[in-house]
Amino acid sequence: MNRRIHRETVWSHAGRGVVKRTTAAIVVGLAASIAALSTVASAQASEPVEANVRLSAPIDISCPETFPRACLYPGDGNSAPAKVSFHRKFASIERVCFTVRFEGDLVDPGEWVIFSLAGESGAGFQNVSGAPIAARELCYAEGFHDEELGLFMDGKQRVEVYMGQGSATLASVKVHITAR
Repeated sequence: MNRRIHRETVWSHAGRGVVKRTTAAIVVGLAASIAALSTVASAQASEPVEANVRLSAPIDISCPETFPRACLYPGDGNSAPAKVSFHRKFASIERVCFTVRFEGDLVDPGEWVIFSLAGESGAGFQNVSGAPIAARELCYAEGFHDEELGLFMDGKQRVEVYMGQGSATLASVKVHITAR
């Protein structure tokens, strides 16, 4: 506990003369202690929670379009729908992260993958490296994607992973929420 002794000398008139009185007050750093405890509590409350994701994997997803055309929305053959359920509701959400893994047909250079939330086109990534990608994580963060985070407040959401260009075999999807 953070304690500091504060000594105060007070001069007062008591009856006939001047009396010197020294008082000692203990000032407890209560605010600092409360802040430290709330930081620990919020760190504990901010642990990521993993969702149950129903996905019949592996799923081959492919966009028949070639550059400069692209598949801008999920459709037959280019998407893998998944139902995400956390089995609880959230008061507020700091971040939602998707971890996707591919096997066999990986995301090759130039191909891109998009995540659709509630039937709307969303964020994604393009492989700009020189090698195939087998796994990738994509996060929606508070302050940047508040509307998307709000979709998860009830603890469930329909998500589709789809190819904007190219093809891949989706092996798994994990979704983590960091909530307060």
